[in-house]
Amino acid sequence: MTEEEFAALKEDFDRRANEHARNRMHAKRYSGPIKCGACGYARSFVTKTNAKGEEVVTVKPCQKADAYGNKCGNGGGKETYVDAAVYAQLVEYKQELEQDLEGNNGSDAEQLEQELHQAEQKLDKAKKALSRVMEMYEEGDYTKAEFQERRDQRKEQISSLENNIEELKQRINYHEQVTNEERLEKVGEVLEVWDGEASKVNKLLRLVIDRINFKRDEDGKLIIQVVYS
Repeated sequence: MTEEEFAALKEDFDRRANEHARNRMHAKRYSGPIKCGACGYARSFVTKTNAKGEEVVTVKPCQKADAYGNKCGNGGGKETYVDAAVYAQLVEYKQELEQDLEGNNGSDAEQLEQELHQAEQKLDKAKKALSRVMEMYEEGDYTKAEFQERRDQRKEQISSLENNIEELKQRINYHEQVTNEERLEKVGEVLEVWDGEASKVNKLLRLVIDRINFKRDEDGKLIIQVVYS
């Protein structure tokens, strides 16, 4: 290896080392909570430089493979989108808690139980609909392409409903253990330090939320959903 080749290799190594360090720095705020909204797998970040020479941090597309080797393929997006969506939902959640404490929203526990019951009913219907799709394909009523389209639509619906049910169950359980005053205090702490040290934000954030679902739908629309503890 010539000196020129060694120098070029070292420069590339240093660049990648710095990039990994930046990735870890940017990921600290969301380390742990951010998950794939399609398969539930943990999402990671990558830092790149755009045409203007600016560093852009993005959530990487999900590469989690199922038992058959099929990759999830759920798309990625800019970290700034995550920042904006999470902050906005925290502010909204804080307002809801304040209103609830003023007695304007009725019984939160009863509302959650009702939402859970409705979601479970929808899930049961979606699973039956998926079974009908399978049966109709076996009977020759669908072409392979039609079958795959309808099957994938039903599977996506089922996955979304299961995530919603899990969220509602966790919220009901958490509601039974923690008062709204305590929730409000924790959310307020997160918002106060939002622009501060990433690791500190992450520590407080994980006291408030269970996960952040990151997903792109069939039309490419980005869906970022905060699931509270």
